[in-house]
Amino acid sequence: GVLASSGKYIQFIDSDDFIERNMIFKMVNSMSIDVELVLCGYKTLCLENGRKKEVLTVPAILGIYEIEYILNNFSILYEKWLINPLWNKLYKAEIIKNNHIFFDSNLQLGEDLIFNLEYLKKCNKVHIINDVLYNYITIEMGSLTRSYKENMLLSQIKSYKAIYELLNVTKSYNKQNQQTLETMFFSTIVDCFENVVNTNNKLSVYDKIKNIRIIIENDSVIKNISNVTFKNNILKNEIIKILIKNKCTYCILFLFSIIGSIRKTVKLLLILINK
Repeated sequence: GVLASSGKYIQFIDSDDFIERNMIFKMVNSMSIDVELVLCGYKTLCLENGRKKEVLTVPAILGIYEIEYILNNFSILYEKWLINPLWNKLYKAEIIKNNHIFFDSNLQLGEDLIFNLEYLKKCNKVHIINDVLYNYITIEMGSLTRSYKENMLLSQIKSYKAIYELLNVTKSYNKQNQQTLETMFFSTIVDCFENVVNTNNKLSVYDKIKNIRIIIENDSVIKNISNVTFKNNILKNEIIKILIKNKCTYCILFLFSIIGSIRKTVKLLLILINK
């Protein structure tokens, strides 16, 4: 698709989503000769527990910035999920084509993030606007409805390392970025446990235990557990951290099975109440 395009700019839109009528106009108008990337806010529309829910995500920093500033403040955009997606951005086609920035088809997760990180390496300036111009549609924001993803941990580690390498090479791996990156990676570790224990997958108990052991014995996970600190001492995270550190495989399986059962029960009750 990208190679076949003939326009000056590239914009990505998922088939399930929709954009505001003025999105293209505003994004193109925000682009200039010395700006290589335009980034906007977005709205998440989901059906959660039988109710429609809207969540606005608006950038906390606005204006045209040198890439050094963007990378030094990477965490501000990353923790709000503004770096990862393709669809809240406008790219210059020549940068993508001339630098052969394409998607890694071997990745199940994180290919959009890797693409954006490679693109950022070729940017001098980024224009961030606060307009909410994209509408992201999802069935549910929780993890109960997700299908099982094989090798999820490896994809997440590749994304984590790609961010670290970019920030480290550009001397942007400051305390704020480090704390956010470690916290976000810990969240993906939790996602990996939920992915394994999730009732939507057909893994046997033996395979679930095997997969949990692979996660807790991974070098990147062990390193994260040693470094991660939480801004708010969330009891759940502290418990999970202790269980990983002590390699309590069966306790992790039990904990996430209980969490999954409670979430499912609460979800069904809320659906019944809303009816």
